[in-house]
Amino acid sequence: MRDWLILAAGTLVLAAFAVSGNNYLLRLATIVCMYATLAQSWNFIGGMTGYPSFATAAFFGLGAYTSGVLQSNGVPMIAGWGLAGLAAIAFAGFIGGAILHLRGHYFAIASLIIAEMLREIVNTTPGLTGGGMGLNLPILRLSVTAQAQFFFLVMLALAVLATATAIVVQNSKLGFGLRCIQQNEDAANILGINAYAYKTSAF
Repeated sequence: MRDWLILAAGTLVLAAFAVSGNNYLLRLATIVCMYATLAQSWNFIGGMTGYPSFATAAFFGLGAYTSGVLQSNGVPMIAGWGLAGLAAIAFAGFIGGAILHLRGHYFAIASLIIAEMLREIVNTTPGLTGGGMGLNLPILRLSVTAQAQFFFLVMLALAVLATATAIVVQNSKLGFGLRCIQQNEDAANILGINAYAYKTSAF
């Protein structure tokens, strides 16, 4: 219960920025929420499971570019965001199946290679991704302040969702299994925990 109360209090405090009208504070709060979302995303594989992963940056970048490319080709923004999330999930499942047999430094290096591989793909396909110049997305028909408020509230919602998911997983059978893997993966397998399936879920 304490975790939920802390989450609710933090959400209310951050939500107050939405009515401040100060674009600098809104931008700063949006970045804070973005990093909170990324931290909680990493927490499932890195914190609970104990696997040192650098792949969170790859999933973040893949989702961003998927959404950007789709929007540049006329797909509505919200639909682009949803499809980007699905693309990141599918990619994580596919890559996780390939590298989660590795442990320790070997897994860390493999996850780092994934991020570097995607970075090279972005840089060498300027016709699709814009390369080093990036992508120009359709402009929202809103004032600067209204745009800042909109993106802040969306990022706050993602941060709350990621944190709530972490709380639920922490207190679930999945969370227990992930903590067992962190302590001793071989012993977890002996106890009947499907470590590979649990790790893939966390990834």
